[in-house]
Amino acid sequence: MIVRRRSFVFAVFAAVVAASFAAPSYAQSFDHKGLARLVLENHIRPGYDRLLASAREFSDEAKAFCDAAPGEPTDALKEAFRDLVLSWARIEQVQFGPVMDERRHARVFYWPDRKGLGRRQVRRTLAKKDARSLDPAALAERSVALQGLGAAEILLYAKSAKEFATPGPARDFRCGYLKTIAANIVNIAAEVQSAWNDENGYVRTFLSPGVDNPSYLDDGEVTLEIAKAFLVGLERLRDIEIAGPLGLSRKTSRRTRAAFKPSGLSTRFLIAKLEGMTMLYVAGGLGDRIDAHEWGMGSSILSELNLALNHMKSLNVLMGEVAENEEAENRLLASGFPLKNAREQTSRILADAAGLSLGFNALDGD
Repeated sequence: MIVRRRSFVFAVFAAVVAASFAAPSYAQSFDHKGLARLVLENHIRPGYDRLLASAREFSDEAKAFCDAAPGEPTDALKEAFRDLVLSWARIEQVQFGPVMDERRHARVFYWPDRKGLGRRQVRRTLAKKDARSLDPAALAERSVALQGLGAAEILLYAKSAKEFATPGPARDFRCGYLKTIAANIVNIAAEVQSAWNDENGYVRTFLSPGVDNPSYLDDGEVTLEIAKAFLVGLERLRDIEIAGPLGLSRKTSRRTRAAFKPSGLSTRFLIAKLEGMTMLYVAGGLGDRIDAHEWGMGSSILSELNLALNHMKSLNVLMGEVAENEEAENRLLASGFPLKNAREQTSRILADAAGLSLGFNALDGD
């Protein structure tokens, strides 16, 4: 049965649920502290450990490639870039804490870039051979579009990447810029990983809410932060990262450029993002708490996540080719329904079980 494109409805997230105060005993018995500790130990710390390891591997490969004889980007370098992209995708939904300080999240990956700002800025930097792009500290202060995964992708996969194969100033600068981007990402990943491992730093803020806490007044606010990471992640995946390239965005009828299209990683990036949110749901303990409140629903929501994941994994074309392939487009569209179901059911049950008010619109301001 062919899925109708316009039946992929993007309803506003607000009004899905409101706080449920009819059963206060549920909220009082909800293990907020246990959830926060599980998310920290089983998802956040392992996620940033993987990101740092992948960033270091990419940096090492960039140095090895540039120290060798001129040539096209090697398979080893491209594989290290792929692993870094996927490591980022699996922890990207954690948009709170140290990764949001000093523009770190946007500095790792600036997207969506609706006006092609990154491509223009990188081309300009290459043309001018701007020395500020050869120093990690200086690059860190520049535009976010110049210093993360998007900029590295342009260097490695744009037509001008042929400069790597020709000895001379153009290759030298391009190599220097690539190595600086890689070092900058290592620095960001190391800062975030270190912060999440410091029990006396942000971890104390995350695990010990209170009147003197600068971020969280009570335990429920931490649970709300975790819930938002999961729910907003699902909404963005469905309504921006899938809908945009298919021309189904609420905000514009134009197709937006898929993330990591030049490298051919667009579909794998989306799959890794959903895998990361599933890790948060399972290892982080959200599913168990939903099941404890409404038996069977934790498993039901996980089934919806896996169904969406299977639809996405069944794509046999690159993301940039989906719009021209009806079968692939329908498979990708079909992933939207279980994503919507998982988001709405999680929101409804958590609102009741934890006494949360989840009546926010995740995409406001995008």
